[in-house]
Amino acid sequence: MKCNLMTFAPKRACLNLPGKFFLLLVILGLDSGLVFAEEMWRGLRVAPENRCAPYDRNDYRYPQSVELEIIRSMGGRIYSPYTGRYFKFRSQTDIEHMVATVEAHESGLCARSDKVKRQFASDLDNLTLASPEVNRQQKSYFDAAEWLPHYNKCWFVHRNIQIRLKYQLT
Repeated sequence: MKCNLMTFAPKRACLNLPGKFFLLLVILGLDSGLVFAEEMWRGLRVAPENRCAPYDRNDYRYPQSVELEIIRSMGGRIYSPYTGRYFKFRSQTDIEHMVATVEAHESGLCARSDKVKRQFASDLDNLTLASPEVNRQQKSYFDAAEWLPHYNKCWFVHRNIQIRLKYQLT
């Protein structure tokens, strides 16, 4: 199957990530043991994570109404692209940051203004829905080197790269 990087494909997985996934680990600076000096790759700065200020979840607030916008962007269906599962009720899902707020904070957002942090927190390009189990227990604050969804891997990796570029994250 051909990977579609721009959209997720319900019930399908893009499983063939030869060699490029290892490169992605280095690109995103997620395996800092392999990166000894600051480097650039396609506009992304490759560097170890650095928490330049204490993380405060309240710096990354978003309106609860953003959930309706996420559902609208999915054609009105309550769907989790991570598992390929549809839900009947919004209460069965969590709002999920593909690049977690903690990860973004440690990848450079800690030095940005409160306004930019709130913009990041409510950016629809970085938001999706996930079951509470996946969001809170499996993915949590992990980055793409530590966790990938069962479905739509290519879409997830592409979105991670796009968000990192958009917010100038390492």
